[in-house]
Amino acid sequence: MNVRALSKLLQQKSEQELNEVSKSVKTDIEYIRRWLKQQFHLNVNPDDQFILTFLRGCKFNYKTTKEKIDCFYSTITLVPDFFRNRNPLAPDIQHVLKTGHFWLPLPKLSDPLAPRVFYYLGEPFDASKKIDFLPIIKTILIVMDILLHEDDSFIVNGYSVIQYLNGFTLNHLSQMSITLLKNLYTCTIKRYPVRLKQFHFMNVPSSVYVMYNMLKPFVSEKIRSRVCFHQTNTLEQIHGIFPKAELPIELGGESYSIQSVLVEWKDKIEKHSNWLIENERLVTDESKRIEKVTYDTDVFGTQGSFKQLNVD
Repeated sequence: MNVRALSKLLQQKSEQELNEVSKSVKTDIEYIRRWLKQQFHLNVNPDDQFILTFLRGCKFNYKTTKEKIDCFYSTITLVPDFFRNRNPLAPDIQHVLKTGHFWLPLPKLSDPLAPRVFYYLGEPFDASKKIDFLPIIKTILIVMDILLHEDDSFIVNGYSVIQYLNGFTLNHLSQMSITLLKNLYTCTIKRYPVRLKQFHFMNVPSSVYVMYNMLKPFVSEKIRSRVCFHQTNTLEQIHGIFPKAELPIELGGESYSIQSVLVEWKDKIEKHSNWLIENERLVTDESKRIEKVTYDTDVFGTQGSFKQLNVD
């Protein structure tokens, strides 16, 4: 069994919150590997570490682990727009990396057991311009894929999001289909074996409430309870949610700037170019599926848009 050792604190948390039993991990991995060999639609052979990541994220529940692994790989086939042409050196993704329009992982400085914080600010949305959402979504998923493979703290502690919506208008919302939003929810929240702890929308315009209300039927009660909307974005609000010591200078911290983290992650993502291109091959062959899909696939075919909506 070839897996990374957790720090003492992470190991204790994994045992207490994720039901990990060290002496049983090898058996758990072997069970999932045997199951994978019987899933002919999944042409994959993940290493022990990757299987253990899913076991931890699913609290070592075999049924949930199998469903999550199936969903992880099947979405590559079912939502190809999100997972193909993800070369980070391509102009569209380069633009996203330079402007910061993605979930930027902030450094963890003081609390090793705190959730990883994603920070989305970037340049304010321009109401007069059309937004190409696909490169933004691709970059968010690239970040999550990298952390899934490399960051045990991300798996054990989960993550929180600070999402700024400066300048976001009904015009931008009209550019998004309902299918796009449902697929985004599925591919961020449901695809990964990682717990969302908090999601804070800042500077929320009325159009976002319209979007959220449309999505509510597809969002679990647990996730809805972790989503918060803030119509303003004062530093006092942020400091009441996240420790000041963990935040960038732009949010009242003292240790680092957003720009420095942006440069670091741009470089990291670019170094994963070959890996990301190779992962595009991990498509499923649904004609060989022998078990009924256990997760909701209706979201992938729902049509509609927000173009006809009016906001009071």
